[in-house]
Amino acid sequence: MSKNIALLPRLNEKTYAQAENRVYVFAVDKSANKHTIAKAVEEQFEVKVIKGTPQ
Repeated sequence: MSKNIALLPRLNEKTYAQAENRVYVFAVDKSANKHTIAKAVEEQFEVKVIKGTPQ
C-alpha cells in the first residue's frame, strides 16, 4: 500500500444488518479520502469497491 490506513470494522446492530446486503462499515482516519480508503480495502480484502461514502 502506498499509504498505511487502519481499517477498523464498526460492529453494531445497524452494520450487521447492512452486511446482509454486502455493505461494510469501517472507521478510518479523518485525513484519508475515499479514493485511498477504497484502494486500501481493495488491497487488503482482495475485493472491488463499488461505492465509498466517507462520513
